[in-house]
Amino acid sequence: MWTRKKIILTSLAVLLAIPGVYGYKLIWGKPLVFNHFTERVLLRALLDDPELNTFVGMLDGTWFDFHSGALTDASPRHEAKVLAQWKRELDMLQRYDQAQLSSPERLTFDVLRNYLEARVEAEPFPYHTFHVSLPGPYPVTVLGGPQVDLPEFMATKHRITDVRSAKRYLVRLAAIPGKFDQLKESLRMREATGVVPPRFILARSMEQIRAFIHQEPEQNPFFLGLEWGLGNLQGLDPNMRRDLLAQARELVNGKIYPAYRGLEAFLQGQHSAADDRAGVWKLPNGEAYYRYLLKLHTTTDLGPEQLQALGLREVARLDGELREAFSQLGYGNVAPAEGFARLVRDPRQHYTNDAAGRKALLADCEAITAEMEGGLRKFMPTPMPGRVAIVATPKHQEATSPMALAVTPSLDGKRPATFVINLRNPAEFQKFSLRSLAYHEGLPGHLYQMSIAQSMKGLPTLRRLVPFNGHMEGWALYAERLAWEQGFQQDPCSNLGRLQQEQWRAARLVVDTGLHHYRWTREQAIAYLREKTGLPEAEAIIEVDRYIVSPGQACAYMVGMLKILELREEAKQAQGAAFDLKTFHRMVLDKGSLPLSLLEREIRGELRR
Repeated sequence: MWTRKKIILTSLAVLLAIPGVYGYKLIWGKPLVFNHFTERVLLRALLDDPELNTFVGMLDGTWFDFHSGALTDASPRHEAKVLAQWKRELDMLQRYDQAQLSSPERLTFDVLRNYLEARVEAEPFPYHTFHVSLPGPYPVTVLGGPQVDLPEFMATKHRITDVRSAKRYLVRLAAIPGKFDQLKESLRMREATGVVPPRFILARSMEQIRAFIHQEPEQNPFFLGLEWGLGNLQGLDPNMRRDLLAQARELVNGKIYPAYRGLEAFLQGQHSAADDRAGVWKLPNGEAYYRYLLKLHTTTDLGPEQLQALGLREVARLDGELREAFSQLGYGNVAPAEGFARLVRDPRQHYTNDAAGRKALLADCEAITAEMEGGLRKFMPTPMPGRVAIVATPKHQEATSPMALAVTPSLDGKRPATFVINLRNPAEFQKFSLRSLAYHEGLPGHLYQMSIAQSMKGLPTLRRLVPFNGHMEGWALYAERLAWEQGFQQDPCSNLGRLQQEQWRAARLVVDTGLHHYRWTREQAIAYLREKTGLPEAEAIIEVDRYIVSPGQACAYMVGMLKILELREEAKQAQGAAFDLKTFHRMVLDKGSLPLSLLEREIRGELRR
């Protein structure tokens, strides 16, 4: 049986070994078969990005594992090399005659063209970086960059399955100082053109670094990740284990901590020359850059003026719905911020910060997920492909991990769809928001959508993996609302949590465009977010700083949800009594993640047939 992994490995073998004219075309020229070209785009990306290769999880431990002892290059030269490759791929793509392609191939053509054009269109903005967890103009922020991403990557993505993979873990640790040198070169390049993060972002990044290197080496995530991985190996010689851990301790103390100190010193130099202007309007060609980012993330042509107007309209609508919901709860006609302040003070809405609270939080997440898994058949075209794992964030990652996240299954099936809950302090969770969080990250949100995409038959591998924010985040926000519509969130407090989450996403449109187009200050943005959503100040600060360092990303959620709702209404009007919610959801999901413009085209095309 031809599994996806066998197909990829065979394709890679062909790339490396096939002789003759067709081999030349397949490796360097224009492949005769269009889907071979599509797979080649992905394979080249994987071969040039060791960390992405490990995340995808197809080649680790195989004969073609040339990557798991290396880190992805962070230098400006590598960024230029990747851009040049994207341009070559786009040029090659456009040499195919769409009239000669099948209908599925034409959609793949359009998806790939959109993906490549979105990257090539960044060329006028040489400070933009895709190689961080939150793409934007700054390679180092408190929320992303190698200094933040590598501890999580090494501890959760580099799988330790034997002594060889453990030794490669150490090789990667030894490579971190070199990666940080590349990173500083990248920062210098941006600094030379006036691209430096705001002073408050630099200050928070330095605080984070100081806290990270203040730990004893044995308490550092890099060391603990290896220790945890070795603990899962059966029959490992105790002397080998001690030797591997001793090497990790020495690398953390002798190489990694000095590299972090060097990065902190570099940021300190930038801090003395930085200012507090928050928006990217201040950057070279900044206004055009922001419009580019909005298109990248929303996959629409909506500009900042349209998005701000949309956000203000949705905020006003949700303000009315929140007031009505608080009134039904007996709070009277209160502003949302006041109502949530009262709700948060209710001890019944919090877990206790102890073993009992951790057990209760995890049990509630499991119960919510199991209930939804059983209910999917009512409104989804297929059950959840594969299982959903509900796991706690490993202890050694708690301090640097978010409260919850969805981890996509690996293509080889060894990593299941996983809903990860951070139990460092259960009191940080508010019970009235837990259902919306579980529906967004788990079922029927991210984990369901990503698993459906990966299980699709006949799609090229790239189509199963490439995410488009407007579709992905729009679906996850739609999933929160869908759960309520289907009767899973009828408790009045949980419904308030749902409305708060939706209001938060609407307010993001206003805040993001306010910061980067209308030149709001950070303080204005924090005040607006708190007023409209009732978020605590500390949480509002984290959110606003996220919008500052990754402009446009936060706009994808509401834009995507509203587009799905618009298309659903069109389907109802077109089909009348024949409308079927399961069929509509199949249309939204069964072609993988798409730019919203293509999603709209495909669904309207089906409705016309």
